[in-house]
Amino acid sequence: MTHELAKTLLISIFTVGLGACDKPTAPQAGSTKADGIADPAAINAAAAPSLVGASGKGCPPAGATKAPQGQLCPKGRVVGYFGKSKGCPSPYKGAPPKDKYWKVEPMFKGSATLAATKGSPLGHYCRYVWIEAGSAPGEGSPDRALLDALPGKLGPDCRVFPQSPLARDLGPHYERAFAEGTEPVDTSGLAVGYPVRLEIVDTAPTQTLSGQADHGPTLAAIAAKLASGCAVGLGQPSCRRLVETQLGLPQTRTGPDLANGGYYGYQSDLAEGVMRALDVINGVDTKLVVNLSVGWEPTPGEFANPSPAVQAVRDTIGAARCSGALVVAASGNRPQGTCMSEAVSPGAWAGEPGLDAAACNGLGVQNPVLGQAPYPFLHAATPLSWSGGNLADFREGSNAQLAAVGFAGFADGKRQYGPITGSSVSTVVVSAIATLVWSNYPDRGADEIMGALYGSGIATGRNADLALPSNSQIAPPRQRQVTACRALQHACQAWSGDQNAALTNCALSLFQTCANSSQAPVVDVGAWRQGFDTALGSAQVGQASGPTWTARTCSGCDNRPKYMKRPQGSAAATTPLWVVPQPHKAPCPMCKIKSDNVYLSLETTYDGMSLQNMSIQLYDATGASEVLYYDAANLPTLSSTQVQELKDPELLSVNPGTTGTTGTTGTVGTTGTSGGQPPVAGYIQMEFRDGTVTVVAGNQIDVQ
Repeated sequence: MTHELAKTLLISIFTVGLGACDKPTAPQAGSTKADGIADPAAINAAAAPSLVGASGKGCPPAGATKAPQGQLCPKGRVVGYFGKSKGCPSPYKGAPPKDKYWKVEPMFKGSATLAATKGSPLGHYCRYVWIEAGSAPGEGSPDRALLDALPGKLGPDCRVFPQSPLARDLGPHYERAFAEGTEPVDTSGLAVGYPVRLEIVDTAPTQTLSGQADHGPTLAAIAAKLASGCAVGLGQPSCRRLVETQLGLPQTRTGPDLANGGYYGYQSDLAEGVMRALDVINGVDTKLVVNLSVGWEPTPGEFANPSPAVQAVRDTIGAARCSGALVVAASGNRPQGTCMSEAVSPGAWAGEPGLDAAACNGLGVQNPVLGQAPYPFLHAATPLSWSGGNLADFREGSNAQLAAVGFAGFADGKRQYGPITGSSVSTVVVSAIATLVWSNYPDRGADEIMGALYGSGIATGRNADLALPSNSQIAPPRQRQVTACRALQHACQAWSGDQNAALTNCALSLFQTCANSSQAPVVDVGAWRQGFDTALGSAQVGQASGPTWTARTCSGCDNRPKYMKRPQGSAAATTPLWVVPQPHKAPCPMCKIKSDNVYLSLETTYDGMSLQNMSIQLYDATGASEVLYYDAANLPTLSSTQVQELKDPELLSVNPGTTGTTGTTGTVGTTGTSGGQPPVAGYIQMEFRDGTVTVVAGNQIDVQ
């Protein structure tokens, strides 16, 4: 197997202390990403301060978690908006130079939606891509001055990012646990319903079975199960609730791959993906749901005063909403080793009001399909664990009004899809449930459908950060967890008398899975763990022991304590870099911690790569955390064909390790298993070397 996945990106680097920060840092401009968990990315190897070594030096730098805007927004990609121009103006008076030049690309070229509208500003977006083997021209250079002289608004085009020997036996247990948390319903024996298209703007073109990155097709497979529908390219026939991917992240190391898809994209790519989704319903009598399990680190005020690339995304989403579509976006995941807070964009725009008729007219939509105000610009979703809590990589301040299980999303068909964890999963769960409900009650508008989902939900006990500002007389909006069964049952009870309702009998047995709808859905974690033990019993298991540790106490996010341990005698630097996340398969999807053992088995993508180091971050119920750093000398050889059992008493507790000497930046102490709290969640991160490229990937794992 080649490792193009690992080598595909031109990645930006920014040094970040893995030891976390004094306080959450407001998001800065960054890349758009497929919003799964800390995805593999090719990064430059760079020396960084030792976290804890034999020297006993201090904690990592605090607060250095701002996204590197200049590197995540390449100089060689510029988006222009020319409101009064016809076509895209050239920066050259004659033919451009042959060896290096700005290539002019009209955006949304060939769009059926754009062709059908008159006066839409979407026809005035242009992309300029620097063509040269060397570096792109910087600000103030003669070549950049050619662009700056054009009569329009110019701005950067930032990046948008989105099995083991246990897989065969453990896969069905993952699928069952995920179903228990999302409560799907099988409507195959009922009326077919109204046609609804769920378009997932992501890593794969529509007709690609898997794509180069599995992120988009995996989300499509999960959505098809929950929508009781089918997915294009995944082996099912066409149906009323059709799920398909639209390419919005086409970029690879060598440029865009429109035939096979990519691993990341730019904001202009995402805007074109949304437009392709909107084209699907041009001239067709069908409903449209657009799923955006992607994101970038926003800049303050970008919705009201966007760059041209961000404005292109905003305008295409706005045009979709004005056309009656439902748009659901991810709230985001926190990059490991940072304290990034608040939601990523465009999910952060769930707190912005929806467009009115005049604004829709300005986008070329003359007869807008609007709900009853107030309604948001789009809807967002937040991921929950099997127990209903926030995930380990939750971004403080990113709770949406709607939440759904986002841990270990899984779908089994002609092959296994998943497990995948993160806000990507919860977003597509909400999108799929909305698709199911809308198909059965087509007389309702997009925001009415989301109101039904919210009305059916179970309170999580958390306020919603992503919501329209409340009337001062009303309490802040509260978050609710949604499932397919509860949402469809709630809609049936409210709308079964609608003229075009497909589901009118609300006493059907299909609602038995949520018969006790006043209680949160229950995932039988014990059954999943028993399934793990059964699968483990038939696997080849190697054994290894953890090292002796040196500890330090540091300050984590929100000043929660963060305990850090490295092997004694090892002062090797880790790689505390800002890594642009990419859609990926988790490196250790079948791994788990049980008592003082962690069971390790790689996903096949990482076979042949050299594991340089590994960290396990444990969280207790208070939010305190401990990071255990293992270097190559303390790790067994891992592969996809064997399970390794690593025994380490440090896994039993999030341990303060309070004895020792105090320095200016932290406390060096001895360690043990007493005095700490038991862990309730874990996150594993691995650093691989593949030739000259470093690959960093991670995923949340179960702790028993």
